[in-house]
Amino acid sequence: MAAKTWTTADKLLWQRARIADHVAKGRLEATPNIKNFIAGKPMTDTAKPTVGFKTNPKKPNAGATIVANQASTCFDNLEWTDGVATATFANKTQGDWDYEMSREEFLAWATSDSLGETFNDEIR
Repeated sequence: MAAKTWTTADKLLWQRARIADHVAKGRLEATPNIKNFIAGKPMTDTAKPTVGFKTNPKKPNAGATIVANQASTCFDNLEWTDGVATATFANKTQGDWDYEMSREEFLAWATSDSLGETFNDEIR
């Protein structure tokens, strides 16, 4: 019997159905990225820059916060302020996790091809 060859469309339909099943059974949290994937919507907004800068109008002399804007299945939020990167994971990990690093190290992480892979390989 010949092996089944999958088209890209077939593989995506199968992946979406499998992930939707995991969400329905409570095995996977329905984060915004996961909801977008299941719905067939893009997970990356190419109109957004990879990083953004936020300032606090109440503290005009404080440093800017750098925010990683790229979509990630690993993180719901990733930002850096004053030498500390704060990560909010897109799974059942509770709370925010802080990692001390330089601005340059954070920018390298925030502009990498995969936030999760870079975290696993270089951060933790």
